[in-house]
Amino acid sequence: MADRGPTVGDLQAGLAEIDDRLREIQKRLLSEYPDLGVLPLQAPEHPTPKGRYGPLAEILEKGPRPAEQAELRLVDLRRQIDALAELRARLLASIRELLDGYDAALRAGPEVVDVRLDAPEPATS
Repeated sequence: MADRGPTVGDLQAGLAEIDDRLREIQKRLLSEYPDLGVLPLQAPEHPTPKGRYGPLAEILEKGPRPAEQAELRLVDLRRQIDALAELRARLLASIRELLDGYDAALRAGPEVVDVRLDAPEPATS
């Protein structure tokens, strides 16, 4: 049968041996250099801020919030939609009036043409 490689027990034994060797090295280093030991935990002079900090944070703090921006954009979009709806209604009314004029001209026939313009008639010389 072919060799399947190391077993779990072999791996654990190898890791334990590595762990023992590292501990020996640490003990030897600490005996030769006692200053390399564990240093007491000291608080940093300037605590690390959480979240954003620096120039970008200042700009973001002074600027409008996304919700405020969204509300302003919604108000502007509503105004634009209302203006477009009014323009559409006026355009449809103009188209209906134009179609009614074409319909009246077709019913009247080619001999009678009644043209009504809002603009004043040009003066003849």
